[in-house]
Amino acid sequence: MQWTYDIPLINNRFMIKDMVVVYGLSIVAMELLVAGMSFLLGEEIVWIPLQAVGLVVVILAVLFLIAAGLLLRNRISMEFTLSPAGVAWDTSSRQKKINRVGLVLATLLGRPGAAGASMLAVSQEAGGIRWREIKKVTVFRGPGVITLSNSWRPLLRLHVPDNVWPAVEAMIQAYWTPPAVVPPTPLQRRESGKTLLVRALWAIGAVAACLLATVWYDFNLDDLWRPLFLAGLLVAVASLLGSAGRRILAFLGGVLTVYLLVRHMLEGLDPIIGPSGTYYGRSYSADPWLFALSVLGYLALIALAVRGVLTGHPESDKIKSPPPEAT
Repeated sequence: MQWTYDIPLINNRFMIKDMVVVYGLSIVAMELLVAGMSFLLGEEIVWIPLQAVGLVVVILAVLFLIAAGLLLRNRISMEFTLSPAGVAWDTSSRQKKINRVGLVLATLLGRPGAAGASMLAVSQEAGGIRWREIKKVTVFRGPGVITLSNSWRPLLRLHVPDNVWPAVEAMIQAYWTPPAVVPPTPLQRRESGKTLLVRALWAIGAVAACLLATVWYDFNLDDLWRPLFLAGLLVAVASLLGSAGRRILAFLGGVLTVYLLVRHMLEGLDPIIGPSGTYYGRSYSADPWLFALSVLGYLALIALAVRGVLTGHPESDKIKSPPPEAT
């Protein structure tokens, strides 16, 4: 089945909702990035002023109104296709021309940000989703919209005219199979609780190792403890995750910890001595026990990172469903 729909923009509640979510997540990410960089650089933690954030949001909203109202006349023509393979979409030739004109102008004006946005728009002019990738279907009969989502976000919103609505619903019911929800068995619940406990203990161990590694530092004079906290955070979060996310974060935290351990050993074993014989750096001989405990904390944190990359979690992480009973 195939149909074309002129999707409204300014008065589209779904688009406004998506924009609010994207803007909100972007603002939070920018605030955390600026605060984290200022902390790692040894400065006072800096937050982006709310006035600046509000100004950026207003500018983006005005640009959206101009683009949607004047350039696109408050509509985008989309063509949707349902088939046994999945759902596909394509934009109108007019919208494709606008995207390409925007890309050319942004390139000629030397605006990489605008060019990147235009390239993203060009790349999303057409696409498709297989039925097995859809985990949830939400129907909004009033506005005539069907939202297709994966496990955590909307993938596509089908805007369906009234004359094809019954046929579209029938095709979705015929080709899409909702994921089966199997209640966990008592054994699975026990194993899941054991898994959470093990992950929490490994995360606590990463925090403890990070704190132990800082005992030799003077928080008022040294700055290496700042990236060390970041390394400990990466390894601790990796302990709570699974699959690729655990390995990536553990690898990053481990590499950063190894680098900081090398710096730590250089400072402790090769202190800086001025012309007058004064120590400008600290020697391990001044407080050998604290130095040894700090090195032990570094090694423990590296071991936890290696575990996250290579060994993974215990087998209790991989909870398998019981085999189906014979009928």
